[in-house]
Amino acid sequence: MNYFSYDVYDFITVDLIDAEVELKEVCDTLYKQGVKHWVSSGTLLGIYRDGKFLKGDTDIDIGIMTDKVPIIEGYEIRTIKIIGEVMQVIYKSPRNVAVDLTWFYEDGDNIISKNIVNRDVQGTWVKPKKMFESLDEVEFKGNRYPCPSPEQYFPMRFINWRTPMPREGKDWWSFTGEMWCM
Repeated sequence: MNYFSYDVYDFITVDLIDAEVELKEVCDTLYKQGVKHWVSSGTLLGIYRDGKFLKGDTDIDIGIMTDKVPIIEGYEIRTIKIIGEVMQVIYKSPRNVAVDLTWFYEDGDNIISKNIVNRDVQGTWVKPKKMFESLDEVEFKGNRYPCPSPEQYFPMRFINWRTPMPREGKDWWSFTGEMWCM
């Protein structure tokens, strides 16, 4: 297993075409492997609201529901587990693009995910399962990607998600009380 530091990756310094190609390739691979997945977090916010990746974002965010680690040929991988459960797998593509797969597990009427921010345990994300049972799609650069309903998902995830909040040369945004500020 290869380890790497993904937090140095920045869309400002890497060709955005590479990130677009990786998003498509990873989603196609997950689909072919039968892995339920969706574009999420800052990646979904940028492509839905702005039609592009957020300036300063450090990875491509994808949520998944599976009990296996997907195989994506040619990618380096770092797996993060919390109490023996896979929480997150970060793939680094040959094009130097970080792809963050976050695991969600069913728990009654909810889906849950353990959460790490800046390498510290921050609790558990809890979202209504019904929001992820029938996914919407978002169009980006001529391709369609599965996603939770943005109009339902974003208010649970971000404060004032419709308005970019520039800070330090990046398109920052604030999460709701259950999330963190990026």
